[in-house]
Amino acid sequence: MKYFKNKYKFNNETLTYEKIPITSRRIFGFILLVLILTASTFFTVSTFYNTPKEVKLKNHIGMLVSDVFILNRRIDGLEDILSDIETMDSIVYRSIFDSQPFYYKYENETKKADSLYNNVRNNKDLVDLTHRKINKLENKITDQYYDLEYLKQLSLDRQDYLQCVPSIQPISNEDLRRTASGWGWRIHPIYKIRKFHYGLDFSAKTGTSIYATGKAKVYYAGYVRSGYGKVVILDHGYGYKSLYGHMNKIYVDKGDNINRGDIIGEVGSTGSSTGPHLHYEVMLYRKKVNPVHYFFNDLTPKEYEQMIEISSQISRTYD
Repeated sequence: MKYFKNKYKFNNETLTYEKIPITSRRIFGFILLVLILTASTFFTVSTFYNTPKEVKLKNHIGMLVSDVFILNRRIDGLEDILSDIETMDSIVYRSIFDSQPFYYKYENETKKADSLYNNVRNNKDLVDLTHRKINKLENKITDQYYDLEYLKQLSLDRQDYLQCVPSIQPISNEDLRRTASGWGWRIHPIYKIRKFHYGLDFSAKTGTSIYATGKAKVYYAGYVRSGYGKVVILDHGYGYKSLYGHMNKIYVDKGDNINRGDIIGEVGSTGSSTGPHLHYEVMLYRKKVNPVHYFFNDLTPKEYEQMIEISSQISRTYD
């Protein structure tokens, strides 16, 4: 026990100094004192002083926290861009496709997220917030991807629709002088009775080419006894059909696929007709509609008004 100093006490009886023996209590007290001093020293050093490794680690954590804050700001910017894209998509859908967007409506969590962001109390809250915002952003990007795929399909369908819908004149009629009689009540030239004329007549020489007014499949091609004579009916899809009557020759057969502008036959005067002309009709979902509204691909607004004026004449009827 060289770490303990010897202690002595004076004996009055022997008049001498006697050595005090070292007890376990003294040893325990010494050890306890050492432990207390060691713990105090460690606490003081660890609280007020950092080791080089701790300093480096704290700097690294600070940089990570700063990066996470920057990442959150970038996420906010991407969410704003996505919101602008969704708005533009809505405009495209409504104005061009007359449809609603495919993507789902998202709950408005922006204010909630911003509030949490501004009140981050520790690094764990910041990391959790970042994970939530990234998950939300991933979901929105995924939905936007499928929305664009849907928009692509709508575009393809719309393109096909525009190719199919009747939209040109069935014969060459640049000066519109071949327009004979239009939609409305007329005195039938043969039966001399007042009868509704469900179409548009184009006067032309026998043999003049007749064009398909839209992409279609031949629904009927042949002779009918109802007055149309040799007739072709085209099925354009999307509820549209077009009829070409009083033909001299037919160049197509039932089931043929044709495109807009293909020649399907020649002008004639077969059936109930007083002269060579083409009787043209447009049907939408089995209901006959005024063909004059379906020449938007080859008529200017001025020409359109002129055709309406010419087609409204009563004196020039052929069937």
